[in-house]
Amino acid sequence: MCCSFACLQLWADESARARHQWGRFSPGAWKRVRIQTETMDERGGVASTSTTESFTTLTDVNDADYTLRIEVQVDVKGKRFSAQPQTIRQGYYGETEGQTVTVRNLGPVSVLIGGQTIPSETQEVTILAPNLRRQMTMQVSERVPFAVLKRDCRATDAEGKQVNYTTAVEVLALQMPQKVLSEIRDTSYVKTVHKQGKNTAITIEIECLEVPGGVIAHSLREEDDKGRLLRKSTLELVDFGPGAGNAEETTASHRRILNRSRTRSNDRGNRTE
Repeated sequence: MCCSFACLQLWADESARARHQWGRFSPGAWKRVRIQTETMDERGGVASTSTTESFTTLTDVNDADYTLRIEVQVDVKGKRFSAQPQTIRQGYYGETEGQTVTVRNLGPVSVLIGGQTIPSETQEVTILAPNLRRQMTMQVSERVPFAVLKRDCRATDAEGKQVNYTTAVEVLALQMPQKVLSEIRDTSYVKTVHKQGKNTAITIEIECLEVPGGVIAHSLREEDDKGRLLRKSTLELVDFGPGAGNAEETTASHRRILNRSRTRSNDRGNRTE
């Protein structure tokens, strides 16, 4: 007889990759997004605005984790800045190197979305690090394309006493038609409430399974504990590719596009109207 815990853990790992926004794609998959942000002053006026464009490329993926390369350009007051490219490697529950993950199945549950009752399973995920403990409860269903229907996360210190943040994610609607670039595709609407310190950020996302990284649009609003608006932002998908298995060529192509974009921006800035 095989070890039941090991079998369950293997199933959880394979399932987590299959339903992950990046894990289900091949190396070379990429997306380009544009985020516009307004930061408010104490009187509720706009203190600053910025536009951020980023290329994200999937450079490696396996059953344990995945690696992303992120290139970012920020436009503030007409001036464009390029950040140093970042490489991020993490597992399918958000764990990073040196953190351990335990997954337990807690049994069946029904989740109601848009008047439809969806049979699901409850999973408890615990991520441990020397100074961190993250406890997640997820409702997962293999009967719908968007498998993770709800997720509640509580991040604390290692002893579970000091709360660093909480995050609640829920799917609001499934299989909603949405224009994604030039085609109409099925999408899901997802609400996230993230609380950290005295601030609360509420995000409504539109996610498409056919787009690497999932998110094709979002609207975000962040307030303090007195209801004062601190920040708001929108995200839009600019372009994407499912990947051809050559992440290095994809990254080089992205860099050329970013450089052309920056040149056009500088030309516009130097033009006399």
